[in-house]
Amino acid sequence: MDLHPERRADAIFVLGGGAYERYPYALELALLDFAPRVVMSNPRGSRDIWMTDLCGSQRYDFPITCFEPTPST
Repeated sequence: MDLHPERRADAIFVLGGGAYERYPYALELALLDFAPRVVMSNPRGSRDIWMTDLCGSQRYDFPITCFEPTPST
């Protein structure tokens, strides 16, 4: 029995953390059409070059919204 079946959602929401593996996984889920948009926490703000590039470019067919949490996650 699968207790956590994947199903379609309104958005994929990613809280920041110590590693980057959450972000590509969220993008993969969106590419598989599990949600029409992705919202990501960017706790380091502009100091994080990878996240700044990801959040500032539109390279996918779905919107990516990034925010800098207060307090930082």
